[in-house]
Amino acid sequence: MFRHLQRKTSSSLKVTVSARPAIRPLPDIVEKLSRRKFNCPDCRKTFVVYHSPAFCVFSGRLETTSSVLEAISVARESLAMEDRIMDADQREDLRAAGVFDATARSIVEQFASHFESLFRHAFSTRVPEAESLIPAGGNPFQRAEFVESAMRADVGIDLPRELGVDTWERICLTIAKRHVLIHNGGIVDAKFLKTVSISQYEIGERLMITRQDADAALTDLERLVSILRMHGRSSATRSEPK
Repeated sequence: MFRHLQRKTSSSLKVTVSARPAIRPLPDIVEKLSRRKFNCPDCRKTFVVYHSPAFCVFSGRLETTSSVLEAISVARESLAMEDRIMDADQREDLRAAGVFDATARSIVEQFASHFESLFRHAFSTRVPEAESLIPAGGNPFQRAEFVESAMRADVGIDLPRELGVDTWERICLTIAKRHVLIHNGGIVDAKFLKTVSISQYEIGERLMITRQDADAALTDLERLVSILRMHGRSSATRSEPK
């Protein structure tokens, strides 16, 4: 009974291109400006990198002090960027946008990580059964008071005496500043004022980080590396029977 029914369909597809699609050129990449040579202090070979390396392509993972020194070198280049901008208006625009302050703040924020790397490695490689002496939980090597006590008691390095009291207090202040920046949004609180003995800040005030603060932090890291290298690993066996 359906044989008299017919299916009538009508459809069409029309595509009209009114203009050729815009072709956007890829950005130019100037490799000579984006890469740098790295001279490995461990194997003395040179290779090209685009960042601060943690590994040498020839000898493997960098020794901790070498890695920290390379990070310091890169940070100093970042700080010096302000001096390389010859156009005064452009430099002031970047300053007004907070670019230079952000660079200084980032260096202070990274200070505790480098500090921890240096002393966790120094403690672990110099003290027998070091892991049993490290408190569980948290990052004890980011706490200046723990590092001072542990290095003096178990390694035989008196950091305030080696560095000078003023330098050690500045290091403690830098670590305290980092904690405020990371954990309290940069706002000074009672814990910060209790931690440090030298401070011109008041509770509720915003912490200001200057280029001078960042430069001092890098110099203090260099001095810490120098002390650890000077002592070598001789302290590791001081408690072993002769």
